[in-house]
Amino acid sequence: MPTIIVPLLCDRTKADPHGVSERALPWARGLAKQLAAEVVLLTALDIPPGLLAMADQALLRQLLDDWRAECLTYLEEVARTFDGRVVSLEVDEGDPASAIVRIASQVNEPLVTMASHLRTGLSRLVLGSIAMRVVSFIECPVLIVGQRVPAPLETAAVEVSRVLVPLDGSSLAEQALDALSIAGFTGLHVILLYVTEPGARDRVGERDLRPDAYLADVAARLKERGFTVETSVREGKPPAAIVATAGEMRADLIAMTTHGRSGLRAVLMGSTVEQVLHGANTPVLLARPRGESSG
Repeated sequence: MPTIIVPLLCDRTKADPHGVSERALPWARGLAKQLAAEVVLLTALDIPPGLLAMADQALLRQLLDDWRAECLTYLEEVARTFDGRVVSLEVDEGDPASAIVRIASQVNEPLVTMASHLRTGLSRLVLGSIAMRVVSFIECPVLIVGQRVPAPLETAAVEVSRVLVPLDGSSLAEQALDALSIAGFTGLHVILLYVTEPGARDRVGERDLRPDAYLADVAARLKERGFTVETSVREGKPPAAIVATAGEMRADLIAMTTHGRSGLRAVLMGSTVEQVLHGANTPVLLARPRGESSG
């Protein structure tokens, strides 16, 4: 049985104590029902260094105990909105990304579902991004609800039925398809997309690639696994083409692996994955390819 992990912010020192984290809740509720999943609601007390340095350690412990109790009350309120599903509550201390990775290592078939404000450029370099750090270090799929994703109506049932999967001819990119199975999705309508860049020659290793034939081959394999499949070949820059196609084909989700540029260039200019995350009006399911080292 899958386990959906939902990180939530609970920090009364901030004007908006829950930030953007609650934007993931409609998808978490819908996926919990769709996948018959258990749910873990998690918050981490990200304690400022100045507070930890308090001379009065007894007072510090009391402050942290009060904060923990307040967070637990909040999580209990959120848990009641999950329509009777099995919900566990976790209040951790320390770095939120580390807490998410730890919980994911302890549950069955984890699927992290989280919202992100998705910092860019130098802001991400200096301040970091919890979502990107989680994706970098975690083994399980991570579903990210970005800022451009419209909030569903309060009464709407969020269900994933149409998934766009961008492919580039590599087995690495195809691992996004495995992530759908790992997350427990069945009976999906999968849209396979191949984007050709103007003037670029499509090659994989030493062989030329015919996108239509390649997508037809992948589609045949997916149909054997019970998926409904359609294919599309577009021309343009991959991030823009992926975002546009997801909108045109009414995809509920974009599924991708996280390979791409690395290091400072990725931070400042953005990999394909990050550009899609920033531009998409659709949640994005990310999976780190098997065998790719973390860090």
